[in-house]
Amino acid sequence: MRFVDMGEGICKDSLGRRYDSATFSNSTAAATQSHAYENATQSPASCEEACVEVNPPMSNIVLVGIAYGVFFGNNACKCFFTEGYLNRGCLDGAKCIFSMVGSGPVNQTGDGTGKTCYKNPDFTQIADDYSSVPQETLGVVAELMGNLTAVRGDVLLLEEKNHDIVATNAGLMGNLTAMSANLAALEGTNANLLAKNNELWERLEKCLTESPKSPKQADSDEELVVEFPKLKKVNKNLNPPGGSEKKGLRHGL
Repeated sequence: MRFVDMGEGICKDSLGRRYDSATFSNSTAAATQSHAYENATQSPASCEEACVEVNPPMSNIVLVGIAYGVFFGNNACKCFFTEGYLNRGCLDGAKCIFSMVGSGPVNQTGDGTGKTCYKNPDFTQIADDYSSVPQETLGVVAELMGNLTAVRGDVLLLEEKNHDIVATNAGLMGNLTAMSANLAALEGTNANLLAKNNELWERLEKCLTESPKSPKQADSDEELVVEFPKLKKVNKNLNPPGGSEKKGLRHGL
């Protein structure tokens, strides 16, 4: 429901005055042809719907609230209107009271148990007594009020979208901060790796420059000369040690 629960009893204005009303009960609702009117006595929400349907374009400048509950032994729905509006005539299928002088928005409740007052939160009063306001004027004002309500709805929608955008930006900023922290950590790791790499290169160069030289290698960067031992020339005509006997064995004798 859009209407606001004001508590038990009949709706009243700031001076404690009751409003003119149109009542739909179990006995009267069946006589109407409107689906909303027929269901007016089923629940507070259906009562609200029926009362708004009395004059949808003007509901927020004439309908101050509703009361739902038991009236004189019957389940009923009461539509409360600001002073002067119902002087134009009662509603089809409803029982109307024109003698009340309540005016302006609902301010309090009272006079009864078993029933609850619901305030129209969007009601806007344009005159103390609507009986002197031409119907055409009410129509124009209602149209302007409807346009204003639509604009307010658009503003609320834009505010919600802006809130979503702000939340999204905050999330993106959080992600960016996390990414920056990760990047800083990676840069630190990379710096450590570069330092270790440089250290290893320095150690390798030191090993290469301080490695021992071979015996034949000069102190300077001269060509390495390898000397091989001289071989003795052997006379093949000489008998091997042992004389001719050895010789005979050599030649197969």
